[in-house]
Amino acid sequence: MPTGGWWRFAVVVSTVVVLSACAGSGATSSPGVSASPSSGSPSPSPVASTTGGAPPTPDPLAAPPEPTNTRFVLVKETTAKDGYTTTEHYRASWSEWPGVATTFVLYGVTDCLRSSQANDNMPCVVAGTPLPASKLKLIGSAAGTKRTLDVSWVLNSEAGPGPYQAVVLFARNSHGSSTPAVLWSALVCFGCVI
Repeated sequence: MPTGGWWRFAVVVSTVVVLSACAGSGATSSPGVSASPSSGSPSPSPVASTTGGAPPTPDPLAAPPEPTNTRFVLVKETTAKDGYTTTEHYRASWSEWPGVATTFVLYGVTDCLRSSQANDNMPCVVAGTPLPASKLKLIGSAAGTKRTLDVSWVLNSEAGPGPYQAVVLFARNSHGSSTPAVLWSALVCFGCVI
């Protein structure tokens, strides 16, 4: 081979070796993420969000990044003796870089914001869906050091998905709020009367 050919060959081999080492490492830099699966019941609808991967490296002078590795799991359901009311207990969990967020805020979305025939049987809320403040109801909040939040609500023998069409999580600090992470969403049921 000519000299230029050896050089190209050496660069290609070096690149393959480096990429192979990176792909096979299996190491993760996600803070607070367990490799073991979570126990508990499935999410309240077929559409549960689990945004994966390591959170982006945060800018200390900006709002926190969107929480990642999100889950929203029904952990307990209790029917009252009257038979008409049921209390549902959920656990929200997520990952975020330590020291970036001062607070995590969980909201219920009160309407199916993407309700249309074109979106029938698709999530009511997806990443990027505009979230008007008038459609958000505070469910709970957690300190910036926490990565889980337990919440519950009571259903009064009503049909349908309960009080919310979606559940979203924001990370906050003195510089602002993150993009919302959609933890769970009901499906659009265009034309349904609930």
